[in-house]
Amino acid sequence: MKKALIVLLAVSLFVVLLLVTYFKNNSSHVVSIITPDFIKNNIVKKDVSGIKTFESEADFKNYLAQNEDKGNYYSSYDTFNVKEERLLTMSPNQVDSSNTASSLKSSGTDFSKNKSTRSSKTNVQVVGIDEPDIVKTDGKNIFLAHERFNFPYFLEEPTFFDEISKENSMISEKKIAPPMQRNEGIYTIKAIPPGDIQLINDLDVHGELLLENKNLVVLGNEYIYGYDISNSNTDKKWSIKINNEVQIETARLSDSTLYLLTKTKIKPSTPCPIRPLVINGVDIIIPCNTINYPTNPISADITYSLIKINVDTGELKDKLSFIGSQGNIVTYMSLENFYIAYPNRTSKFDIFTKFLLSDSSPIPNQFKEKITKLISYDISDSTKTHELEILIDTYFNTLTEDESLKFKNELENKIKNYLEEHIRKLENSSIVKVSLGKLQINNIGIVPGHLLNQFSIDEYKSNLRIATTIDTNEYDIASTNDVYIFDKKMKIIGSVFDMGKDERIYSVRFMEDKGYVVTFRETDPFYVLDLKSPASPKITGELKIPGYSSYLHSLGDDLILGIGEEDGKVKLSVFDVSNVTNPKETSKYLLDEYYSEAVNNHHAFLLDDKHNIFFLPGNKGGYIFTFENGNLEMKKAISTTGVRRALYINDYLYIISEDKIIILNENDWQKVQDFSLIKKPTVNTLSK
Repeated sequence: MKKALIVLLAVSLFVVLLLVTYFKNNSSHVVSIITPDFIKNNIVKKDVSGIKTFESEADFKNYLAQNEDKGNYYSSYDTFNVKEERLLTMSPNQVDSSNTASSLKSSGTDFSKNKSTRSSKTNVQVVGIDEPDIVKTDGKNIFLAHERFNFPYFLEEPTFFDEISKENSMISEKKIAPPMQRNEGIYTIKAIPPGDIQLINDLDVHGELLLENKNLVVLGNEYIYGYDISNSNTDKKWSIKINNEVQIETARLSDSTLYLLTKTKIKPSTPCPIRPLVINGVDIIIPCNTINYPTNPISADITYSLIKINVDTGELKDKLSFIGSQGNIVTYMSLENFYIAYPNRTSKFDIFTKFLLSDSSPIPNQFKEKITKLISYDISDSTKTHELEILIDTYFNTLTEDESLKFKNELENKIKNYLEEHIRKLENSSIVKVSLGKLQINNIGIVPGHLLNQFSIDEYKSNLRIATTIDTNEYDIASTNDVYIFDKKMKIIGSVFDMGKDERIYSVRFMEDKGYVVTFRETDPFYVLDLKSPASPKITGELKIPGYSSYLHSLGDDLILGIGEEDGKVKLSVFDVSNVTNPKETSKYLLDEYYSEAVNNHHAFLLDDKHNIFFLPGNKGGYIFTFENGNLEMKKAISTTGVRRALYINDYLYIISEDKIIILNENDWQKVQDFSLIKKPTVNTLSK
């Protein structure tokens, strides 16, 4: 009897541990309890959520109370901090603005008149929509958000005899080493002619930059500034204060309008109103009855606000707020809409009880009835989970040792089979679609899985394409990767399933009616997608090679550049996709670098298609490559540390590092200038 009791306790412990293994509370990517139901062709049926606004603060609080325990949340990307592409023959909303130089006809460079006939833009996702970065140029000046530490040079300290000699005027002043200085600010650098480059202004503000026409915007942590750059003075026109406990998630600048996406942590005691910004000394107030929430219940912890600012005046144009979850937030802006993707929460209780009530469950019907009754109770999921464990223990008490042994084996296998069959119900994300004319939420779509970055989203001909990974590590089943196509009402109309089973997406690029997806675990499957028919997208080609590409960029003529890693080194690959059924790697180059910022930040990449070159930084220097006929060749290497960006003005390439700007003539690749960015520190001197 004692032995049977020990076995029973061991089996019960096994089940509890098994449940913890599959449904542990601290390692889940977010998923909604109202997950999509797949019907014929595996297309999501319930893939749209409605929108309402709270009636009052009490209504908001009640919503939070009812949904606070919808599920347990975890994201490997979870953070409350910020940190977050089309080309050539594409439609205007799909061309990298950094790559439109070929359309600017250069008639030569007349530096005597200080004119520019062409200049690069920040490498962005959609032409005409600027993204924040540390460097901008208007073709005449370079605007640089500069930050570095100047370590002092150590000079001999003055001695007692030096002091006496100084007093007797027998020696000159002796310099004393200054303390370490933090050298930062927004530099305005006169860039042309390159032989006369000079620092003409230094603004004592900090932050990333946005540029359009004569407007320069600085996104700081506490303030946002607008400057007029029509003259060399860089005159401040306006400033906007960012209130405490508010952060800028991202920003875009287009058509003289600054789009700010802010986030505010929800305080259950006082969730609204919220005051994200102060403009002209007046709080921008977003009252409770204007804050949107989805009709599909979620456990929200963030209020997002999309705010439109007139970039000429700094005045408020429009605002919109909605609740959501924090985590791996992904944003994308087209010429007509702004999209915000955030992960939903998952209810492990919901997933497990659905399994227990399914036909494949080993639980007998009389216990299923008790579980059904438990589900109906108006109590929290955590309390329900505790009660469920009691029910399972009660059931185990009815089993013999032989039955217990059989049950635990069946349970483990059937749970795994159930999860594999319902993999797209384990994790999903909400996609909020906001129209830009008058800020208004059109719909909220729901997609299985989570998104990697902004290139996972793309709008084309009123349809939205989204690439996702369904991460299932916590469930001990193979992960998978999909692409979904939404119509303008945010309903899924097409999908491609199961790219790179047991892998995750490392990069995505949508280009008109084609898509390219890279997944990785041990090799790099490069997938080519045919997206001509939104209702029936398909994989047309696949290539498996070592390493992976985490950024994809078109080089034109059916050539795709991949920047990533192989064997601990930065890897460059050129893919020939002219035959969509048989993509090929035509060229590969391994840099003697373990990291390049361009691997994870597309702003660090520059393409100059007039000269058929591209640039990327490394830890040891900067690198310029040609890619004629799909063959990579290093044209030039610049061996200086701290290289961050490059830009071109006319036929001169400006390579920007932490402490200097190196200028190269793109016609012969000779160095023209080496301009120091280090301001000379103030030096103390001995005086009477």
